[in-house]
Amino acid sequence: MVRYLYSAIVAGLLTLAVAAIAVQQGHAQNFPTKDAYVTVTGCLQQGLKHRLVLTNATTDNIASVTESACSTPIAEPLVEVHDIHEFKVDPALIGHWVEMSGRLEHFDKHDNARNPRELHVRTSRAVPVVVPRAAEIPAPREAPLAMAPPAPAPAPIAPEEKPVPTSGTVEKLPKTASPLPLAALSSVLALLGALTFRFGRLRLEGRG
Repeated sequence: MVRYLYSAIVAGLLTLAVAAIAVQQGHAQNFPTKDAYVTVTGCLQQGLKHRLVLTNATTDNIASVTESACSTPIAEPLVEVHDIHEFKVDPALIGHWVEMSGRLEHFDKHDNARNPRELHVRTSRAVPVVVPRAAEIPAPREAPLAMAPPAPAPAPIAPEEKPVPTSGTVEKLPKTASPLPLAALSSVLALLGALTFRFGRLRLEGRG
């Protein structure tokens, strides 16, 4: 009896655990558990069954991304995209972040990466790309320059004496005296000499 009771308790706990995991997966994707018209954003890629899938899918409002291209592993959370030809999903969107709207099928406990939930798309568009601006770094303030002491005043320079320019010729002095007095003086001296000689001769003759 105790063994059967133990088995029933274990089975009940396993059932609750599976249900909890299923509900947790549904809430982790932010998806409703029942059929609903939703808008899903994710990375559009080629899935395992040659169908397009949205990986890293979410129903959160994604206004923009920093890069258009994307590459995420094919793993949950994801949805499988259907009716792509009927509503003309552009193949160029593959490998990019895409926003799709359509009917999402109800959640099934067997849904997983190999058998994801189906999204019957009605509209699709690329998520706008907004490149964030680089944070503006304020320019460093320049340190105030130290005032240098004033330079000493230069010593006064003596004026250079300029030589008086000359013509290169010796100037002749002007004649201020006549040669006549000199000639007269010479004549007087000669006369005195002659008289002295004459007088001396006479004295010698008188003694003789």
